[in-house]
Amino acid sequence: MIRLDLLLLVFLVHGVVVYAFLGDTTSGARAVRTSSSSSRVVVMGTNPVASGFASSRAGKTAVLERTKVLIDTSELIVTIPFDSTTVEQIDMLRKSLPEGTKASVVKNSLMKIAVKDTAFSSIAEQEDLKRSNIFFFIPEGEGKPTFKAFKAWKKETNKKDLEPKFGIMEGVVHRGQSLEAVANLPTKLELITKIAQGIKAVPTKVGRGINAVSNKLGRAFGALKDKIAEEEE
Repeated sequence: MIRLDLLLLVFLVHGVVVYAFLGDTTSGARAVRTSSSSSRVVVMGTNPVASGFASSRAGKTAVLERTKVLIDTSELIVTIPFDSTTVEQIDMLRKSLPEGTKASVVKNSLMKIAVKDTAFSSIAEQEDLKRSNIFFFIPEGEGKPTFKAFKAWKKETNKKDLEPKFGIMEGVVHRGQSLEAVANLPTKLELITKIAQGIKAVPTKVGRGINAVSNKLGRAFGALKDKIAEEEE
């Protein structure tokens, strides 16, 4: 028989698992956040026993589906180790990133399943996909501001030696300076703008060239006309 005062409601909202216990609330609410799972856990009500939802089949399915959605909207995925990073520091990092970029802690085994048959499938083949990692899911055009925010966060949290393991874009694995270069590539809009500006500048340059030639020809004909006049005299 299920006791109402131990009724458990589980919500999954934007990667935050909330366990709400109905009934006796005399002991107040308490919040628990663990760095060992991919979700933040908030416990409200009496002192319940953790149900381990995040590690259950339903919890893993929810994380997997959420990760697939992030993969579908990403142009670049970057893997960063976070063994020595606290939950508070991760929260600070997430808040500092551009709106389009999502930082998510996903178990390596789930990540390998999520990237299967996608342009990021080579993530599963990387030998350094070990221990705990946080993944940056970066949409088109957000690479440069994302890395800028990441560097500022490293300086603020005194993690200057923390570097990304690797990044994947269009099926290609990038590391070190190659990853830095990829993150700073101009967006399609920036390229189109530069091309348009170049095309606009061509007629102006051509016009100046024609005017210069016309002026030179004019001076040459003028000089020839003067010379003929002198000879006729």
